[in-house]
Amino acid sequence: MAKEFLVAPANAYFKTKRILSFCEMVLAVFVLLVLSILAMPRVASAEEGVTRIHVLPFAGGSLDLSCAGGDAIIIESNGRFGMVDSGESSDYPDGSNPRHPFRAGTTIGHGVEDKVLSYLDSLGVTEDNFDFYIGTHPHSDHIGNAGLIIRKYKPSKVYTPRYDDSYLTSPWGLWDNQYVYDDLVNAAKEVGADLYLDFDEAAPENPEPGSNVCRPEFDFGNAHIELVNTDSSYETAGVADANYISLGIKVASGGKNCLSCG
Repeated sequence: MAKEFLVAPANAYFKTKRILSFCEMVLAVFVLLVLSILAMPRVASAEEGVTRIHVLPFAGGSLDLSCAGGDAIIIESNGRFGMVDSGESSDYPDGSNPRHPFRAGTTIGHGVEDKVLSYLDSLGVTEDNFDFYIGTHPHSDHIGNAGLIIRKYKPSKVYTPRYDDSYLTSPWGLWDNQYVYDDLVNAAKEVGADLYLDFDEAAPENPEPGSNVCRPEFDFGNAHIELVNTDSSYETAGVADANYISLGIKVASGGKNCLSCG
């Protein structure tokens, strides 16, 4: 009896050990699977019937160059995408072109293009679903990456206020304004986008090909977008800083409104 008593628990022990080992193995595989899923990049794919505004939280600006990054906003509606500004670029004029001199105060070393492109790609933005780009005003922390975004995603429409360095009455805010503005305009022309630089309530709903004038509002998916602060009198009267000519963007959808002041 004693022998049987001793052997029986031993068999039970080894069986239990094998069962525990198998369970531990299954648990380990499950944990590894969960961890691998959690480690995968989160992708927010476009959804039909949904309107979202994605604000990329780049801090700083010209007064805080330690964390300058600027402004980038993606508007998503009914599976389509558009963009308002796109943040600071690593690019800047080297001064070899007289039209684009290197000036004191030009931001260097704070480009956020990699973060912007990564976020756009995570949303599933492509040439096929990216409809428009709006550059609010010609400061590099807002449209420094405009040329890059336009060339990569090829929007059919590009909106930005007309600009020339001669419009500013103070030399202290010129920086690389002309450089980033010219890059935006050139990129729009390269991809064949409709480029709108002037805004008129009386403009036809569908402007003639090649026209730079359009209405300051348009429908986009399930949203309605309105451009504000479109007065062009600064072209003759002048302004001290390009912030004064910045477009504001009003987005209305589902009974809700959002205003971005550029």
